[in-house]
Amino acid sequence: MPSSAANKGVVDATLSGRVYTVVLNWPEKRNAMCLDMWLSLPAIMERARADRRIAAIVIRGAGEQAFAAGADLDELRDCLGVHERAEAFMAAVEAATESIASCAVPTISRIRGFCIGAGVEIALACDIRIASNDSVFAAPPAKLGANYSYSSTRRLVQLVGPGQARDMLFTGRRLIAEDALRIGLLDRLVSPDDLDREVELYLETLLTNSAYSIWLAKQSLRAVADGEMRESEVIRALRVDGFMHPDLREGVTSFFQRRPPNFAARR
Repeated sequence: MPSSAANKGVVDATLSGRVYTVVLNWPEKRNAMCLDMWLSLPAIMERARADRRIAAIVIRGAGEQAFAAGADLDELRDCLGVHERAEAFMAAVEAATESIASCAVPTISRIRGFCIGAGVEIALACDIRIASNDSVFAAPPAKLGANYSYSSTRRLVQLVGPGQARDMLFTGRRLIAEDALRIGLLDRLVSPDDLDREVELYLETLLTNSAYSIWLAKQSLRAVADGEMRESEVIRALRVDGFMHPDLREGVTSFFQRRPPNFAARR
């Protein structure tokens, strides 16, 4: 899966059936994230949001060495001492990760190899993280004198708790995959040979369920993650609308008819 640009990373996206696969594609640099890659992600995620046929997004790295092994340090160096460049770089990273986290479609990060720095930020923004047991994780901004964005820090705390988040950010130490699973950074961990099959099995389960239900669950989960203590009028109205949606009628009907439901392919 070679990069389409010899000296620059790109983000590729392809649609197969109802699954949209997004590839962080710079294998020569272990899929390090350059500015152009960050900038391209919001538009890619918006296309997925707008296409109601899409039921799931898989984000992965090109090749098998890395998911993403950090930011492009050559570009980061260009930001040093230049306020406007630093602001632009930070805004691009924030917009990219937010576009993943806020996407209406469930996002799954398929992780093999190095998942370092920027790679962890992207994985944190996904709904589900499935990794091979030869993967390595680290949040090493302290080793560079850098900092994670506030939103990435919040997502890290929500996943692993404040104590583990402090340890990862203060030390920048590398975690083997088993430790990443233990602290809650990962949802599934399998052998490298089983990684693609595990992702496929998860997708199969997801695709048989109601895309509308999953979409609505994402709205509620996002509100909880944002700290809302009570159900908003918007969420409540959406849940009431769910009683009018054909998926609920199909789900209840199929239960009483003792058959698998046949939900709408569009959310």
